[in-house]
Amino acid sequence: MISILDPQQYVDYLAEFLGIVHKFPLPINQLSSVRDYEDIMSKTMESLDHAWNCGVSSFLAMLESSLKSERDSPSYVRAAAVAIWMDEHISYLEHPGSQYVSLHSMVPLSGNRPVFTNRLNSNDVESGIQLHPKFEVCRVFNQTANKTEPFASRDVFDGLNGQLNNVTYVSYDANRTIHNVVIPYVFKEGECSETFRIAFCPMSDNPSLLITEDQLVSFEGIPMNVRSLLRIRNEEQLVDRFNRDIRLACKNHADIVFFPEMLGMKQLEQESAGYNTLLSDILLDVMSEAQRIGADIKPPMITFLPSWWRDGVKSTTAVYQSGAILGSQKKYIPYVSKGNWRERLQEEKNKHYLVIHIPELYRIVVVICAEFLPLRDHMASVLCGGLGATLVLVPSYSKGEQEFINSLPTLKDYGATVIWGNCCGAVRPPRVIGASSIAGFDSINRFGENCKCNESCDGNDACLFLVTLPLDLKRKKPFEPTLECGVIHYLLPNTST
Repeated sequence: MISILDPQQYVDYLAEFLGIVHKFPLPINQLSSVRDYEDIMSKTMESLDHAWNCGVSSFLAMLESSLKSERDSPSYVRAAAVAIWMDEHISYLEHPGSQYVSLHSMVPLSGNRPVFTNRLNSNDVESGIQLHPKFEVCRVFNQTANKTEPFASRDVFDGLNGQLNNVTYVSYDANRTIHNVVIPYVFKEGECSETFRIAFCPMSDNPSLLITEDQLVSFEGIPMNVRSLLRIRNEEQLVDRFNRDIRLACKNHADIVFFPEMLGMKQLEQESAGYNTLLSDILLDVMSEAQRIGADIKPPMITFLPSWWRDGVKSTTAVYQSGAILGSQKKYIPYVSKGNWRERLQEEKNKHYLVIHIPELYRIVVVICAEFLPLRDHMASVLCGGLGATLVLVPSYSKGEQEFINSLPTLKDYGATVIWGNCCGAVRPPRVIGASSIAGFDSINRFGENCKCNESCDGNDACLFLVTLPLDLKRKKPFEPTLECGVIHYLLPNTST
């Protein structure tokens, strides 16, 4: 049966049933209180099992019959049972066995290259639902209950998303596009095999890097003070610093590296045939040198470049360890300086969001600076509640450090780890610089508390703050788990001084 059933037809049916459940008029956690819930769920799944074993025609006939019945007189419980059953029978393997429908033709996972896909279903307008791929992420072992469980709170996800293992879904929005990238991951051997390392590089403590222009512009007939970035001072020095920061990240086995908002520039964004030429050259040089001298060096799996401002558009580019460009994430919500001006971002009706999946580990999104502070629908509801993001990176160039500290824990309900990093040049000392709120832990880890440079770049050619995330976390009531590494500040001293 698996070789005959069309995967596109299968996910389109799944979207239809999820669309029916999506219309449930009460909070979705009350669905299980509907009369005869358990009985309806059980009998529906038994009927699906029987139809599946009878062959393609029988199975499709049952789906069509059930769908017609639900359209005429919705039984939200029965529709939920069908959706959950169909999700359980999805696999992304090429040959998963006769009990599964393979979506490998739609998401052709490979052991050595990224895979790109948008929505899975083709009937998003008709069903009101957009389906996206979902892969397992790291979980926590509850020693008290003796079982592995998710970091997220119960009932926090939108609709049935908390009960689905192989797809996620969001409501259809003609002005929103989700770009999924699935990348392979190989665990490191040795002492770091049970951790995942995120490096943030502040790049500069110079408060005078940005050359801006203030203007009076009309928005919908309302005069507004706006500020634009004209250019950045000391571009060559920043490019050199980027080069050294990447090399320091390689030396310290960072899996992901990200940089501040605002400090992007054309030199960092040069590309050829889908590859970032500067980063490709740096990584090639680093690995060649490591091979020559036998050094233990590893390129970052993903590098998020400093966000680049051009013509009212600000975005950060994600680059794979091969130098291949994975995609970019724009900033849509402008920063507002109270009583003074707002950032002059171009108004965009159509919004695009990048979700990077590392199966067994994380679903990663980037939210740039002020866009993180007001938890808009696209942030909490769509990116976390719908798409299930579990690692949120927040690059910034901001004076409002405490606002980020206040907002960091707000996504813990979703089981999301948030790491915020700020350019040192954006704020006078003393600085927080950045912080992390790690899923499974109560406390916030501030970068500034671990600073080893006396809050000055003098005498150092590169620096990074390394956040080490445990992949084998265990917890036991009533104690908070122990974070072994926390945040470490690594420096590359200036050898010429």
